[in-house]
Formats: sequence, C-alpha cells, structure tokens
Amino acid sequence: MTLSVPFAELKIISDLVNPNDAIETAPNIINNSFLFNVAIFLFFITIVAVVLLGHYIFF
Repeated sequence: MTLSVPFAELKIISDLVNPNDAIETAPNIINNSFLFNVAIFLFFITIVAVVLLGHYIFF
C-alpha cells in the first residue's frame, strides 16, 4: 500500500503523460494501455486498502 501509489505516480504516469503536450500524451497512453491500467489498478487498490484500514481503526 505504501509503495503502490508512488510507483504508479512517479514511474508509470510520469513516463506516459507529458503535461505540456496533449498530442504526445494520447498516443503514449494508447500504445501503453497495459501500463496505464496497472497504474489505475494500483490507485484503486490503495483507495480500497485505506478505506478498509480506516474502517478497522475507527470501528
């Protein structure tokens, strides 16, 4: 949980997204759709883990 979002954000998303050029970003995401899906999955897993951990701690 601790390393999934930094890896997704700093490695995967930063390699795919060019913040200054949307025309370059779109083909990067399309050509590397598996990596983009892995990053989204890592974000989702982290959100679920945080919600479950919060529920466990407070209830």
